[in-house]
Amino acid sequence: MENKYKLLIVDDDEDIISSLSSIISNQYPDFHISAASDAIFAKDIIFKEKPDIILIDLKLPQINGYEFIKSLREDIETKDLYLIAMTGYYTEEAFEKTIEIGADDFISKPFKIYELIYKIKSALRLIDLQKKLIDDNEKLKALTLELENDVNNLKKLSVKLIQARNPVFEKIINSTTQSSLWIAENCKKISEEDKKNLEIAAYLCYAGKMFLPDDQINIPTLTNGIPTNDYMYIVPKNAYDILSSIESFKAAALILKSVYENFDGTGIPDKLQSWQIPLTSRILRVCLDYYEKIYIYDNDFQTAFDEIAKHSGRLYDKRIVTLLEQFIFLNDGNDKQDIKAVKITNLSPGMQLALDIITQAGFKLVAKNTILNEDIIQKIIKHNTNDPILGYIMIKKLIN
Repeated sequence: MENKYKLLIVDDDEDIISSLSSIISNQYPDFHISAASDAIFAKDIIFKEKPDIILIDLKLPQINGYEFIKSLREDIETKDLYLIAMTGYYTEEAFEKTIEIGADDFISKPFKIYELIYKIKSALRLIDLQKKLIDDNEKLKALTLELENDVNNLKKLSVKLIQARNPVFEKIINSTTQSSLWIAENCKKISEEDKKNLEIAAYLCYAGKMFLPDDQINIPTLTNGIPTNDYMYIVPKNAYDILSSIESFKAAALILKSVYENFDGTGIPDKLQSWQIPLTSRILRVCLDYYEKIYIYDNDFQTAFDEIAKHSGRLYDKRIVTLLEQFIFLNDGNDKQDIKAVKITNLSPGMQLALDIITQAGFKLVAKNTILNEDIIQKIIKHNTNDPILGYIMIKKLIN
């Protein structure tokens, strides 16, 4: 039968080792007890046997007990071991120094048996608690992973059900998800948790249309910012009711509930206005409308974007539209091979802007097609300090 606990005695006095071993064995017969006469030998035993408790004499040869305790605390593999310092020369100074360098407890020689047993009992109580915390943490990690897998599987199932109504939805969902996450990354105001919920909402963006009649499934929810027909008023409510019943999808449900709110306060279902609309909902709305224009209504990239841009500030958040345009140039645009995204620190005179430079506040700092010079670059750098540039600076590649 495997010993439940392992204890190591580090002392160069054989009588002390024998005495300690006898006392501890009598009280704890299931202990595995090892001994070492110096720190070097002790280290070998520690890495081989991984003891739970180490009794360390402070007056060791070669490497003294203080140095040995300090080295154990500094090593990532031994930093959590329970260390009890031992000395035959007790002083308050020795006690304080020992605790300061990392010992968990301190005991004086010659030992009082009850004191030694009490200190070991205290050590075991803490060790058991630590092991339980580690075990509980591992169980929590496994449960979290299992929950994430369940969420992903449920998400995939939901997407397949949506796609069954119209196969083109797969392209819209994938493109909308990719672009939404790219925009969220460049908004710099969205937490990792919000990004995860945005991803779920993007994958389930058609949840509210799942129970519409077949002749309504491809009809836009809004036309020019107004519900296309009476069926469409229930789309955001359907999405919320379906998803909010699943604990892991509640945050995504709130995103989809507001996805058809117009930026000017004329949308559905609650007529929320600009800042009242969750940022994640604003992002998803722009991307979803854009890719529907491409895949359902067969518009090219530029025509689809021009239609989105036409309603910027009324139906859509201007900043999100700006970031969508950057995403299109980098990923969808016909001439994307002639465009590159650069950081402010990499700007140089002679570069030509492919897109307007827009700030986080929505201010157009420099117009597209401008050829940069040193004065303009300094203006951009200075303005960026108080009102950061939105996304990237898009530059036309110079063709030799």
